[in-house]
Amino acid sequence: MLFERSHANQFFELVDGLNGELPEVGDLNIPRSNVCVATYDAAVKVVKNGNRSGRVDPKGPAPLDMPAWGEVLEDNEIIAVLSYIVSLGEFDDDEDDEEDEEDEEDE
Repeated sequence: MLFERSHANQFFELVDGLNGELPEVGDLNIPRSNVCVATYDAAVKVVKNGNRSGRVDPKGPAPLDMPAWGEVLEDNEIIAVLSYIVSLGEFDDDEDDEEDEEDEEDE
């Protein structure tokens, strides 16, 4: 779980230099780094191998499966896609940045 944008940046900077290997939990100075590594590993496996969707509503439309991209994308491309997706999220420290911008506008 990445709660601060700086933690996300640190995580992906480290991952980017590992050529597709998982980071060591001890190398990360972020809270719950073991959860971050496990979640990242699971996401990489889904992108590489695809994932069959479960049908939530038996009467509803068939869900879409995640196709496998492991033979199409290189590891560095998968890292870039996951990094981009994470960057779209909201982080706790984004609120601090918004407050700083508001303070600057008031001056």
